[in-house]
Amino acid sequence: MSEEKPGDGAFKYIIGLLIVVGIRILPRPPNVEPIMATCMPFSKGYGWMGGTLFTMAAIVIYDLITRTVGPWSIVTATTYGLVAFGAYFYLRNRENTVRSYVTYSIIGTLFFDIVTGIGMGYFIFKIPLTLVVAGQIPFTLMHLASSMITAAASPMIYRWVVTNPNLEASKLFGRLASRA
Repeated sequence: MSEEKPGDGAFKYIIGLLIVVGIRILPRPPNVEPIMATCMPFSKGYGWMGGTLFTMAAIVIYDLITRTVGPWSIVTATTYGLVAFGAYFYLRNRENTVRSYVTYSIIGTLFFDIVTGIGMGYFIFKIPLTLVVAGQIPFTLMHLASSMITAAASPMIYRWVVTNPNLEASKLFGRLASRA
């Protein structure tokens, strides 16, 4: 990645958050989400803390905008934050390939669905474990398919947003200032 100045990543975070939250607001089938596809390249490019904070912010901002904040917001944001944390360690020494991202999307999705679907269903909502697991299976299969398909875009997000020197705030504002 090019050498960034303080604040350069902020513009890229805004772009990522606008895309993630914007897509999540659109009508779509359940579990067709852009979060996994963006949290992985952001974790790879900005480290475990940058990826974790980006992902948690995406969850919290969406819940605030849609006024759906509840105990699930904390669990969901924390769990996806852990997925982003793991993505950093999984992807940091791997090439920026579709295979790397799709493989981790499977790991991350299974972890996320076990914690949020089975864990919250059983512990927070007190649904019997057999019912939670039975209902979670088709949900997780759809989530896996969605994550794997959208993860194919992760290398492009990494190249076009995370490592793109043209989207660094200092360069963008420098160009605007030179034109003024």
